[in-house]
Amino acid sequence: MSANNSISDVNVTATDLRTSFRDELLQHSKNYFLSKISRHIMNAEVLLQRQVGVAEHPDIMETLEKEFEQIAVNKDLVDVIEEYFE
Repeated sequence: MSANNSISDVNVTATDLRTSFRDELLQHSKNYFLSKISRHIMNAEVLLQRQVGVAEHPDIMETLEKEFEQIAVNKDLVDVIEEYFE
């Protein structure tokens, strides 16, 4: 702080800090779930376009279904944040 500023000049309250922390937690959670969605979309695209690269996944349909399920789970989590907390 400069000599002209004092503690009383800072208008941050405990409520502001809690709100900011709350917003950060929600935003980071949402970003995390969105990144997981992107990951599972990429996995599904690889399965759909490059079947030769998935020798460890002989049942492509089952593997795709698992990727779709993970997309849906994480989409639901994003929807919960958006509907109930934003």
